[in-house]
Amino acid sequence: MTPCLIALGANLNDRLASLTAAAAAVDALPRTRVLETSNFVPSHPVGGDCAADGEFLNGVALVDTKLSPHQLMSELHAIEGQLGRQRELWQSRWGSRPIDLDLLLYADEVIDQPLLRVPHPRMTFRPFVMEHAVKLAPTLRHPELDATLAEIERQRTRGVDGVRVAGTPAARAAVAEALVGRSERFSLDPVSSSHDCRVTLDWDPNHLTAPGEGPKLQILADTAAPLLPATPTLWLCDAEADEWHEELFATIECLWPGL
Repeated sequence: MTPCLIALGANLNDRLASLTAAAAAVDALPRTRVLETSNFVPSHPVGGDCAADGEFLNGVALVDTKLSPHQLMSELHAIEGQLGRQRELWQSRWGSRPIDLDLLLYADEVIDQPLLRVPHPRMTFRPFVMEHAVKLAPTLRHPELDATLAEIERQRTRGVDGVRVAGTPAARAAVAEALVGRSERFSLDPVSSSHDCRVTLDWDPNHLTAPGEGPKLQILADTAAPLLPATPTLWLCDAEADEWHEELFATIECLWPGL
């Protein structure tokens, strides 16, 4: 059996009933069992424009399975459909939905394909994921960051002053250009590498740990992987180009609520 983590969320209809039914359906899958499910707790919507539909209810399930990652993901999509989610109607990454099931980790496997990205590229800086995941499986390792969930969560809760964005040179340049063009609060500074840059955000001094400093959004190449555990990392590989800056703003919202 292979240990994995699945995130569950909903902000439409009877949220608790949907999440409870989803967990039971996962437990009923062939060669699969749910070992433990976290509490389901409310969270403010991140990114997009779904606040009018109300808060999400989120939780995480620790699962053992003999299904392959692709088989498991296919079954999760089928469960979503059974519980009323029509993906063609709820395609937005951050939109409202009656149920949302995400494969966060599948043991130590790394999968980078158009329809499946494991580990989940946004799990490590989402408090409504990490707070549950670390309670269920503190020693489970994130294979790309080479750190346990407990180590990653300790870093997150200590507070961070930036986030790295991992992607191609084109992605890094596009994100920097989008940020600087979007708000006067951003400024672009070159650093030692001709391919890297640092985008500095000027924010409310009341939030700062040191006067005059803001969070640094370091835009790095994939080859900088050994540096990534030092800071929360946003992976752009599964995002469309026109979503990159939205991904980053959603990340900022998770790391610095109310910024």
